[in-house]
Amino acid sequence: MGVGMSEKLTFGEDHSEGAAKAWGWVTSQTWTGWNLDVISVDSRNKSATLSASGYDSLSPSPSPSSSPSSTDHLRELPAKCGFNEVRYLTASHDPRLVLSECPDSTLLVVGARGKGLMKALHIGSTTEWLMQCPNTPLLIARSPVRTERILMCIDGSTHADAAVELLTHFPWIDATNISVLSVIEADNDVRASAEAAALRLEATGAKVEMQIVSPDPESITTNTRASILEMSEQLQPDLIVMGTRGLTGLPRLRVGSVASAIAHHSGSSVLLVRDLHEDDQGGVSLEGP
Repeated sequence: MGVGMSEKLTFGEDHSEGAAKAWGWVTSQTWTGWNLDVISVDSRNKSATLSASGYDSLSPSPSPSSSPSSTDHLRELPAKCGFNEVRYLTASHDPRLVLSECPDSTLLVVGARGKGLMKALHIGSTTEWLMQCPNTPLLIARSPVRTERILMCIDGSTHADAAVELLTHFPWIDATNISVLSVIEADNDVRASAEAAALRLEATGAKVEMQIVSPDPESITTNTRASILEMSEQLQPDLIVMGTRGLTGLPRLRVGSVASAIAHHSGSSVLLVRDLHEDDQGGVSLEGP
């Protein structure tokens, strides 16, 4: 996942209203000790030859402060954010290729809607693509506000465990209130995972509470979605955090139906995390279609 000595946030910029809200989210948090890459995607250059990943096609852009007249399209960064190193980069390739292969990135932040190549489906074609290929934890930011209340969804999967671990590395996590939601009360393993997650998050200094919901056993997948959305409506979290695979369905699906439904239908920002180690080990995804 890239968490360690050189945590890095990568921001996908397409100069849209959605990107503006996402940038507002980034600059509302404190990122002391982190690095930042701002990747502006120029989709006008159709003649560029695609590289294997798209990322090595990036070229440096001047920072907004170095030449304001020629960098109006770049967003200025408040000093209070606390980033160690900031790079402004420009890519001329398909943003899906560029943003899906961000080496050494701990977190990728994008807006829910974009324009040009970053617009098509309900939450934007590039964001949709990134949801299906979540090589880097993906945060879909819908609101430019500071994150104070978080809904952490636990299903007993290693993907949810990876999401908890990522949260503990956010420099601002200690100032948040976190509701840990377990949606399968009868499953002792899931409940134990939720309790362990709560303890892990409490150790950061965050205020943590448990929320236990027992869905209809005859239709777990559907009711899991409904339970999360209902809890989200009740708690009004700034951020919903989920693993990109759960324990209720078919293998080999990058983003299962529950995570996809929440990302599409929740009004909150959503963080999706996949346990790459389990995938490398050939682990089976059990989240439904």
